[in-house]
Amino acid sequence: MLTIVNNLRVFPRLCGAVSAFFGLLVLFGWYTANEALIQVLPHFAPMQYNTALGFLLAGLGLFALTREYSKLTVLCGIGCILLGGITLLQYIFGLNVGLDELFMDAYIMVKTSHPGRMAPNTALCFTVVGLVLSIGPRNQKIQISLGSSIIVLSILALIGYLTNVEGVYGWGSLTRMAIHTASCFVVLGIGIISLAFVEENVKKLDLWRVVPATLSAIVMILTLLSSYGIKEATAVSNTEYFERLVSDTHDAVYERFSLYQHTLLGGVGVMYASTRVERLDWRAYVKALNIEETLPGIAGIGFINSVQVEDLPVFIEKARLDAAPTFINHPKTSNPDKFIITYIEPEAFNEKAIGLDIGFEKNRRAAAEKARDFGVPSLTEKIILVQDGQKTPGFLLLVPVYETKFVPDTIDARREHFTGWVYAPFIASDFMKGLADVNRNQISFRVYDGNEISEDGLIYSSVTDSTSDSLYQTQTMLKLAGRQWTVYWHGTHELTPPYSQKLSVFVLIFGALCSMLLYYTLMRLLRSKEIIAREVERQTDKLVESEKRLQLVFDSAGEGIYGLDLEGHTTFANKAAQNLLGYSLEEMLNKSQHDLIQHSYADGTPFDEKDGNFLSTIRDGKTYSDDSEVFWHKNGTAIPVEYTSRPIRDKNNQLAGAVVVFRDVGKRKKAEAEIKQANAELEEFAYRTSHDLRSPLVSSISLLGIAEKAIHADNKTKALASLSHTQKSLKKLEELVKDILVLTQTKNEKEDKQAIDVEAVVMETLDKLKYMDNFDRLKIKQNLEFSDTLYAKKSRVVLIIENLISNAVKYQDLSNENAIVEISTYRERNNFVLSVKDNGLGVPKNQQKNLFQMFKRFHPRTSFGSGLGLYMMKKSVTILGGDISYEDPGIGSIFKVVIPLSL
Repeated sequence: MLTIVNNLRVFPRLCGAVSAFFGLLVLFGWYTANEALIQVLPHFAPMQYNTALGFLLAGLGLFALTREYSKLTVLCGIGCILLGGITLLQYIFGLNVGLDELFMDAYIMVKTSHPGRMAPNTALCFTVVGLVLSIGPRNQKIQISLGSSIIVLSILALIGYLTNVEGVYGWGSLTRMAIHTASCFVVLGIGIISLAFVEENVKKLDLWRVVPATLSAIVMILTLLSSYGIKEATAVSNTEYFERLVSDTHDAVYERFSLYQHTLLGGVGVMYASTRVERLDWRAYVKALNIEETLPGIAGIGFINSVQVEDLPVFIEKARLDAAPTFINHPKTSNPDKFIITYIEPEAFNEKAIGLDIGFEKNRRAAAEKARDFGVPSLTEKIILVQDGQKTPGFLLLVPVYETKFVPDTIDARREHFTGWVYAPFIASDFMKGLADVNRNQISFRVYDGNEISEDGLIYSSVTDSTSDSLYQTQTMLKLAGRQWTVYWHGTHELTPPYSQKLSVFVLIFGALCSMLLYYTLMRLLRSKEIIAREVERQTDKLVESEKRLQLVFDSAGEGIYGLDLEGHTTFANKAAQNLLGYSLEEMLNKSQHDLIQHSYADGTPFDEKDGNFLSTIRDGKTYSDDSEVFWHKNGTAIPVEYTSRPIRDKNNQLAGAVVVFRDVGKRKKAEAEIKQANAELEEFAYRTSHDLRSPLVSSISLLGIAEKAIHADNKTKALASLSHTQKSLKKLEELVKDILVLTQTKNEKEDKQAIDVEAVVMETLDKLKYMDNFDRLKIKQNLEFSDTLYAKKSRVVLIIENLISNAVKYQDLSNENAIVEISTYRERNNFVLSVKDNGLGVPKNQQKNLFQMFKRFHPRTSFGSGLGLYMMKKSVTILGGDISYEDPGIGSIFKVVIPLSL
């Protein structure tokens, strides 16, 4: 043993020496600018100078600990604690006390958040190493636990390098742990753990005793990692949330401006559509736009004429004759051309602007000339509108108009054919009104004219008392009609980020509690380990025999399970088997299962016991499965089952019986039958749909060809007739497609039940159908006696009522002057009943058996239909749990729908 201990002493010394050597080697690399020693590879994080210094101290301390140089050990431990602890404090509180570049100015910044600062996980490892050296060899359990923690952190970093997952060897956006840093910590951790085996009491060291401290330390380290990761992720997510709010509001500003710009383009269209637009015409156009409601923020829409100074008297005279007898041009300018606002609506608010020469001011003139010369909408710089009594910032948006009714190709041509501008004045505060609702007042913003923020350029500010000096701030640029606005955004007190920073604190506290609870629990478990071991040994033999049976039961939980002996008699049965078969356990035990539940086939013919899989399993020890047989319930009903018979063997591997696991597959087989029927319907649907969709298209193509030839032959009558037939064919196609869409919705739509006012649905349907052909010649009788509330899927009920009434309208007998449709609702026992009776064309007797099938049309010459209406009604009634029937009264039809009220 002494030899083993002496050999073990060499190992931690070697680990300490290796760590100190690597520390010295990297320090040499920093002094000689050898990047290979510092980084290993150019894209790897560097081992910082302080990290290398820490390894020198840690290696010396570990070596001194094995030599029992206590003072040197403690001194090195304190040095490691200071290096690691101060670095951690700098990270936690955002400080910089000058430690990072105290000994060396950092000149490699790859994957480094702060120049010269070691990674936070590196700092944590050095702090732990310092604690180990300071405590010394007095407590082997703590020593092994802390050493294991160091190994866990360093191996995680190495895994990150191997898998190229940067987040594993770095926390958030902070400095990353270097690959050789992680390797050295693995060596240090192994050396620290090996120290526990060097002491004289190595024989007494129970490794299980170090498990609680080790695991709790690992949990605490992982908690620190998780807490910091959550903190970083929360900050990123909240910033993204703020940026989404900014983006939404930014887009809302742009969309609002685009809407106004398109409105002015509509005004240009008005100008181009008429040879002359007079004041009253313009007033009617703007009034129709209802700009007070539809275009908030716009002060009006007007037209500006470009007038040469020599033409000014004639222009003013014409303007006065155009419903403006007091029209004057103002202010007086010396410019050779005048940009005069001829009319603007609403006129009452903008009265001061009428007759204004916007060329009097350089910003207005510059924007107007830009729009004229380049043929594009143009926005002025920040101005004060003459009609704004508050004298708040505003701007004009101008769109050029040319007598060519299109934008000429050259500047000279544009000036030659230029007429004027459709324009709109904006008061900035009105234009921005309501935009805060986009983000529920969570952010405020200031808008500045130009590329920079200055008070002179301030156009609008949404700052209120709720605005705070938020951490969430950003700046964006808006490009609108040739102008650029700078928008400064920041959060308000109303800003509610989706994630709280408290979560990281909660994780930290919760993890610490879990770590302590884990330590306490494991220690309690260790104290009772010997008692548990003895109890386990005593119970092992007893449990072995029953374990197989229990395992079979557990593996087949939820299914019927029973056992058979070699005679085919029941030895056990679970609750599921009893419930499925209707027998109690007492009624099943020691009874022949063949006589009890498998005596007959589904059709009642006797089932020979020799044909059963139960005896086959007992006979040959093989497993058999079948899903084509039935078991018989105690009440005499046959249950379709799927079962598996497996052999049971004793401890000598001899057959002892069989265990049967079965399940009721009646619902599955019913579903399979329904799927088969649905597939058949789908095939018919695909065939008929392709045919019915193609026919109108083929007909329309042919008719369009005839129309084309007639047009070339100048036969207008024939062309119109062909187009009329084409329209009818396409109308048929439209009706068919609409019914197919309704059918698809009927099949797939999920809908909750709701209270339905049946009488209101009937009245709404009649109101909707009153525009159908020949509706007005019908006499509608209503006997709506049902006064209860029907709880059902409303879309289904509406579909049924609309189809029944519309069919009665479409297929009325036009030769009968007394065409009648009688609609009745009443309660019959616990059912809602709807009856629709008419004296129309009815359904031919030879077709009544196909009444509710897809694509069945009974009077195609009377009214075109898709043939899906009655089919959809039938499906809807079935979904509602009811039934629909047809009665042939001799003349007309009677449809009766019955829907249970209790479903």
